[in-house]
Amino acid sequence: MNVLKLLCMFFSGFVLAYLWLGVATKTDQVNSVASTQHVSVSSLSARVAELEAANLNLREQVAVLELPVASYDLSKPQPEAPYEQTTTPSDLKVIPAAEIKSKLQVFSVQPVLLSLSNQLQLDDAQHDALAQLLTSKAQADFDAWQTFDKHSRSEPDNRDYYQQRYMDVIGQNSVQYQRSLENTLTAEQLEQYKQYERAQAKLSVDQKLSMLNNSLTSLNLSAFQKQEIRRLSAHIYSIPEVIDLGTSGSPYANPGVKTNFEKLAQIRALFSEEQQHKLSL
Repeated sequence: MNVLKLLCMFFSGFVLAYLWLGVATKTDQVNSVASTQHVSVSSLSARVAELEAANLNLREQVAVLELPVASYDLSKPQPEAPYEQTTTPSDLKVIPAAEIKSKLQVFSVQPVLLSLSNQLQLDDAQHDALAQLLTSKAQADFDAWQTFDKHSRSEPDNRDYYQQRYMDVIGQNSVQYQRSLENTLTAEQLEQYKQYERAQAKLSVDQKLSMLNNSLTSLNLSAFQKQEIRRLSAHIYSIPEVIDLGTSGSPYANPGVKTNFEKLAQIRALFSEEQQHKLSL
């Protein structure tokens, strides 16, 4: 699957999440949870888990069938691919970029903020400051992605150049966010935040592997294929030693999970032509 198809899947994921969750309903639910003072601990934990699941669903739409095909990871150079115009299915509503950007606060930031408020025991001032900082970072990362996407489509020969610019910008956004946090949170809270990001990365790995298993259920795999997939999949994803704060809550930030492309290629080589056809390769 080439880069443009994965890009299309990513934006389609936003559209599907938008239609399925219902913007108005979700906004009311999030505001209700955030403003309720006497909600029980068990109810709050359940709500946080639900919102985190929605957040992960939004971030992970692009990962469907990722393992059997060439994964798209901006942190690693990709082979050249011919430009292909991709059309959007007529039954999907195309949401303007400005609207997607405005909804990042609801779909991405709020779930993370609710969890961090609970785990870091934020006071009101810290809660408000973190909400503003994380929203600004998520939107800035989105703007950087939009610039990259626009130029990579119109100037495919210069894709590597714009890719590096995108990586530089989101790196700067991360540094600025970290500095702002140091003036907002205590040293203990910053350490707890790092632990939260690592836990989210581990959860992301689990979900990616689950998606792999789900995507392969329709295939009639041989015993050898199953054995090799199990062996290789254990080494596909890894979590870096340092994960940037603000990775969770910003779908367009550099992901907190590294992908081993050599193992991906080995898995892809296991499939027959018929199996690749079923996976739409």
